[in-house]
Amino acid sequence: MQNKKGQGLSTNAIILIILGVIILVILIAGFTIGWGQLKDTFFPSNNIKTIVQQCEAACTTNSKYDYCTKMRILKVDRVEIETNCAIFSVIGEYDKYDIKECPSINCDFDCGSIKVGENTAVPKDSCEDTEEDVTSIADVKCCIAK
Repeated sequence: MQNKKGQGLSTNAIILIILGVIILVILIAGFTIGWGQLKDTFFPSNNIKTIVQQCEAACTTNSKYDYCTKMRILKVDRVEIETNCAIFSVIGEYDKYDIKECPSINCDFDCGSIKVGENTAVPKDSCEDTEEDVTSIADVKCCIAK
């Protein structure tokens, strides 16, 4: 009886069993928490929450570089917007993302560094647009030239 060996599982069978278990777990997760949420877990469609948290952290720690200078890429609906927290917080076009202005940090830069899509900001005294186009970045008054 000592010379008898049991039938072993082949490598292919073990790999197929592991793949089957993984697929089963994905199916269970998809049906219980929802396919959309499962997809966003692995492939996020936007990073608004991350940018908001990063800007709040920069304000809380009084990190002028991180708030005023560090460029961040906001991804929304397959569109990427690259600018810093200070600009996200004051340009009206970005209000919907709820990135708050930081009163404890004074960002010193000129209006010409601000770009909103195809438009560029200019000092308020040289802008002929309406008052609702005016935004403030610390003490610098800018408006969007259209």
